[in-house]
Parts: sequence; structure tokens; C-alpha cells
Amino acid sequence: MTDKINALVVGAGGFGEHHARILSYLDYQAQPDLPIIDTLAVSRTSLPSAEAMAETLSRDDRCTASRIVPVHIDSVIRLQRVLAELSPQFISICARDRQAGDTVHAAYASAALPYGAVLCEKPFSEATGDGRSLMACHALFNEANAARFGLELPMAVVVRNMLRRERLRNWFARAGQVQIVWTADIRRKNMLVDDLALHPWSLLHPMFEISVIRMENSQTRARIDLELKHRRSGRRIDGRITLKNRGSFRGIGIDDTTIVFENSASGVKLIRLAQPLEAAARIAHARTAGQAILQVENPLTQNILAVLRQRPVVGLRDTCASQLFLERLHGYFPP
Repeated sequence: MTDKINALVVGAGGFGEHHARILSYLDYQAQPDLPIIDTLAVSRTSLPSAEAMAETLSRDDRCTASRIVPVHIDSVIRLQRVLAELSPQFISICARDRQAGDTVHAAYASAALPYGAVLCEKPFSEATGDGRSLMACHALFNEANAARFGLELPMAVVVRNMLRRERLRNWFARAGQVQIVWTADIRRKNMLVDDLALHPWSLLHPMFEISVIRMENSQTRARIDLELKHRRSGRRIDGRITLKNRGSFRGIGIDDTTIVFENSASGVKLIRLAQPLEAAARIAHARTAGQAILQVENPLTQNILAVLRQRPVVGLRDTCASQLFLERLHGYFPP
């Protein structure tokens, strides 16, 4: 008999709304191994907003949760109360505090992990350049459910699919140089690196050990020069990540091969272009002229299902590695 569980989405506004919808529409006939969600709680800092979301999700014909309830969470203390009352076995952490920013992820994860599996939006915590955020990350290893913690990195799902294709694996294995250009609309001041850097990092991390050489950063553009060491061969090559505010181009250049990543409702499509990476990034229509080489189903859905199955795509060890990368970008170098 399939287990029934309770689930909680902390911060169901913004991107957290996608977590709530996916959890409320789970298809148990197609995936009979999944635990069935009995009660799904959705939290907002405003209880009326949470009530409106719970009602909208409950009325949808696709809803498979037995019931959806609104809760009010705006602090660790309120989260602890909800956890004690609901005893959820799955918790999505998507909140962003006005004062603490994404650092609240670490505090919420610490409170939630004793109850069950946790999927945390990136980053695990905001980096300050002194390594303090790593202490909170490493502390989770002491929890009984440490193996059930996952970080929601969509490109980690994408690169996992890429490495299943021999041709794509060979491009990485034979690379002499790797460059990534990643753009998005960043509204928060001075948050370009914190909001974007983990996407290209997660594309590189499975194949390479990554050393930060230097970074030039402004509110609109960051250039990160890297040394990449092949995990298998030990060969060292040059790498570069360019982050830009404003735009939607996201691509990787592996020597003379350019691949762009296009998001859609169904997932992420990988398209190979004839242009070099930098040239393609300047041409708005470039992606229409390429060859589709891979379609990856919705990475968020895959991350949620993986944690529900207690096999997170990005576990705690890689979460700590991602946090160390952010700390290094802010000037921290471990002794």
C-alpha cells in the first residue's frame, strides 16, 4: 500500500507557487511509487494570500491532494509551530525574507529536516565572503534525515540528462575551453552573482573541479574566470562564466560547439547553434536557427519527484560545494 504523507510549501508565492501546483497535481497512476499527499499546506507571509491560493488549487480538476490548507509563516517560530501541528514528511522551502534574504533558507531547512525530506530553493544561504554560511550547511549533516535534503538546481537535472548522451559526454571530456553566458532580469540590487551563478556552476560541477581565478562584478555584468580540472583525466583547462542582467540568453560554448538552453512550459530544450557563443548571445533570433539536440522534462518536477523518492538530484554534499563556490565568489578562501 502506498504511504500517505503531509507536505508543506514554505513561501508559495512567486516561484514557490510552481512547487505548490506540482505537488497538488501529482499523477499517481503514472507514478504509483510516489507517496500520496494527504494534506498539502501552502504558506504565505499574508494569510489571506495563502487562503486564496489554497482555494484555487483545491478547485482545480487536476488536484490529487486530499485537502489543501493555508498557513501563515513569516518566521522560524511560526514555521516550527506549523511543523509541530502538521508533521509534514515533505517540505519545500521557497521563502525569501525581506531582511534576511535567502539566508532564511538555512534557518528554515534546519527546522524542517528533522520532520522529513526537504527541497530547498537555491541558494542554501546568502554568502558573505567569510565562510559563515558553510557552518549552517555542514550542520545539517548531523540530522537524521540528512540524506533526504535536496537543493533545487534546475541545471543539475539538465546536465544529468546531457551526460546520458554519448556525444554530449564526449564534448565535455575532450573540451579545451568552456564558456558560459547566463542572463536574466535581476530586480534586486547587487544580487547578480547570488541569483545567477549557481546555474552555470551546476552545469560544470559534475565534470570539473572548479577553482575561481578572478571575478569582475557590477550590478549589470559579472565575469568569472575559472580553472577547470577534469575529474577523470585531471587535465586543466580555462573556463569563464559571464552573468548579465537583462535578457534571456543562456548558453554554453565547449570549444567550437555552442549550445543554448530554452525554457518552455514542458521543460528545457537544448539547441546547437552554428555561431560562436559570444556572437550568438548578441543575436536575438539566433536560437531559431539551430538544431534541437535534447529535450529535458520540467527540471523542477524532476527535482520534486527525486526528493519525494528520497533520492535528491543535488544532495547535501553538493549543496555545501555550491555554497563554497558562492563564498569564494565573495572573496572567501578556506585555510
